[in-house]
Amino acid sequence: MATAVPTVEELTAQLRTAWPVMTWRPTGDAQRTIVVNHSISATVTEHWLPLMPAFEERFLCHLLGLASPGTRIVYVTSMPIHSRLIDYWLGLVPGLDTPEVRSRLTLVPVVDARRMSLTRKVLDHPGTVRRIREAVVDPRLAVVVGHTVTEDDVRLAGLLGIPVYGAHPVYAHWGTKTGSREAFAAAGVPTVPGVSGVRDRGDVREAIEQLVGADPGLARVIVKHDEGVSGIGNGTIDLRSGSSDVVDSLVPEDPGYDVESFYARLADEGGVVEAFLVAEEVRSPSAQLRTTPDGDVDLFATHDQELGGPHGLSYLGCSMPAAPAYAAQVADQALAVGKFLAAQGMVGRLSIDFLAARTGDRWTAFGSEINLRNGGTTHPLATLNSLAGGGYDVSVATYLDGDGSAKYYRATDHLTGPRYAALTTDDLLDVLPEHDLGWDPDTRTGTVFHMASAIGGNGQVGITAIGDDPASAAAQFERSRSALDRASTRMSSG
Repeated sequence: MATAVPTVEELTAQLRTAWPVMTWRPTGDAQRTIVVNHSISATVTEHWLPLMPAFEERFLCHLLGLASPGTRIVYVTSMPIHSRLIDYWLGLVPGLDTPEVRSRLTLVPVVDARRMSLTRKVLDHPGTVRRIREAVVDPRLAVVVGHTVTEDDVRLAGLLGIPVYGAHPVYAHWGTKTGSREAFAAAGVPTVPGVSGVRDRGDVREAIEQLVGADPGLARVIVKHDEGVSGIGNGTIDLRSGSSDVVDSLVPEDPGYDVESFYARLADEGGVVEAFLVAEEVRSPSAQLRTTPDGDVDLFATHDQELGGPHGLSYLGCSMPAAPAYAAQVADQALAVGKFLAAQGMVGRLSIDFLAARTGDRWTAFGSEINLRNGGTTHPLATLNSLAGGGYDVSVATYLDGDGSAKYYRATDHLTGPRYAALTTDDLLDVLPEHDLGWDPDTRTGTVFHMASAIGGNGQVGITAIGDDPASAAAQFERSRSALDRASTRMSSG
């Protein structure tokens, strides 16, 4: 099978044609086909691999788009999706689970459990490519959505004859840690002191000397792999560790790395060294936006990110929107970066992470990194968009539903408990109605679960808890956690 590779100009032209139906909101009878191919191509360590099938299910929220009669969904996965998960998602909207709606849903499991990206598996199976292509009614009104756009994803788009929705790989540099710092500087967004272009211990040592020279009181630095995601690829160095060679005292954030493998990866892809920001309080907000084929920028939301791990550098979850004290500042800086990227010709969704530091009653936002992909905040927001309507109102820094009422959520891919691994996906789906853990279409509040296949064995599941204010969203979240705690304890005790 010949492989066609569209240029960035060709894909952008195709996206311009499909753009009017590129939305999470209802599109009525307007014809469109969404091909969901949530392929993870990022380098992950061994303990993440069992979670990859569940990550492919993060975009099951797209099934809610079937409420629009003109919408077709083609959902591609490595392995078959549990049939009850399809029932669960279609059951969130009253009247959605009908034979007619299901006729507009095509599931395409490759049935390939090899440890490689989903897109690579699809490309290795010409019959799968053909089945996807045959399910697309009108290629002019179709798009592939996924995680990150790689060269493989562009190649697949060429074979399907439809565009992939995301930043073309020619723009990948702006999504690295080095490129992010360059983009922030070009957009006039401040960053914490740092040094780019490091590749080995010597570079890290020189970067530390430079940073300490500018700030003799500096106590810690972070070393970041250029292509690390969700905290994977970060390492912390305590400059007061007493080590004979401070670079060897690095502690990787991800337990899948030791010092040697961390530096080996740094040599492969490069990275940056940054000062560890210290203030009376430090938070990690983010903004989600997209750049359009016409060079415009749309801001979709702000979030406060929940971080964990050994040094609080690993992404665990988020709350929407970001705190009022700095949400507007974060939005303004994100739009400035978005305009810079749009001027380079980039089209697609992205999120931008910040650090917000408080001194007294004043908050200052610093650019942290640019993520040219759909990430941990994308699917919770998409779920809210699809269920509640409306959108983020920049003027009030709040999400307003279809009736103009404020909505808030707390979400995570990492809801865990000591006994959750005793539950199966079926057990989880049994627990939800038992404890009334569902979605109320009248109040537009409730809980929605994702990554449900990760609970058995991996012991974790994803959740988006939606309320009318931050407190009610947090209460929904904790009520769900409590219910799973009780169910898993009961199950594991026999």
